[in-house]
Amino acid sequence: MSDPRREKRIRLDRGMYEISDQTIAVTTCTRWRQPHFAHHDFVWDCVNSLRHVADRYCYRVLIYCFMPDHLHLLVQSKGDENLIELLQQFKSWTTRLGWKHGIRGKIWQPRYYDHILRENEDALKQMRYIAENPVRSGLVRNWNEYPYLGSFEYELQDFDW
Repeated sequence: MSDPRREKRIRLDRGMYEISDQTIAVTTCTRWRQPHFAHHDFVWDCVNSLRHVADRYCYRVLIYCFMPDHLHLLVQSKGDENLIELLQQFKSWTTRLGWKHGIRGKIWQPRYYDHILRENEDALKQMRYIAENPVRSGLVRNWNEYPYLGSFEYELQDFDW
């Protein structure tokens, strides 16, 4: 019988995160679900940090959405770099940025949810789901009104969801 106090292992083997051309959906929350991403200047610093880290680790950011208390990403690997390392670096840098913006303590929850899209899963459908998140949350009426939603690969306004 397993020990109920043991936490469930949620990460795949590290090697699964190093396969080229994988598309991965990621959701990561702020610590205690604090609305840190309601601060405009901080969010834009985080977007710039995401761009830098994604370039460094050879990931394409198909779409990002900074909600007030969490972040949605859909990324695609261009090489054999590791998503775990990318997220660790991103969280570290944005925590330091947060301190410069007056946020105290840790910004991120230590864990995150990820899902590697299978061959039969539609990345465009996943992108639409992420884009509609601010609408479902009641922050805007139309996804293209939300200021903290974007892509480093596409002009999202060109998509006919």
